[in-house]
Amino acid sequence: MSEQDRIAAALGQAGIADVFTLQISALTLAVRALIATHPDPAAVRRVFDQLFGQVQTGPAALESSIEARLLAKYFAEGLFS
Repeated sequence: MSEQDRIAAALGQAGIADVFTLQISALTLAVRALIATHPDPAAVRRVFDQLFGQVQTGPAALESSIEARLLAKYFAEGLFS
């Protein structure tokens, strides 16, 4: 069985919450690695803050509840702590 076949089988067996959790975990690790190895971590933070601000003013964010936006900011802050 090829690796692609194994991945397809694993995705078929996993629930959507499990897949989502694994995707978020992998992205979190990648961002933390970027911050840790970047010569100017403060620059990474500035760009992140700019992008996060743009997302917060988009239609999807404006339609989200205040609680959802607060949680998004809380989780984002966790990347830099």
